[in-house]
Amino acid sequence: MGWTAIQKVLGIEAEGPKSLCEKNTATVNAELEFGKHAPYRKDFPSPNTLGPEKAQEVTSTFFQKITPEIEKRSGAGCDAI
Repeated sequence: MGWTAIQKVLGIEAEGPKSLCEKNTATVNAELEFGKHAPYRKDFPSPNTLGPEKAQEVTSTFFQKITPEIEKRSGAGCDAI
């Protein structure tokens, strides 16, 4: 007996893999900004001073580099931006 059949027998609206994954997937929006005492803070006080394209590039590069560590520590799969 498959999962969908078990759900129907239990009187639960049957869900397939697609809807189960969609319900259990989260999106985290983030933006890189240098901390108060970070060396780059004096050159780039805010991502807004980089311009939108450069800010996106820096943020994307940063998250692509840290995604493997996030996955390792959390046990969750991540899609880098």
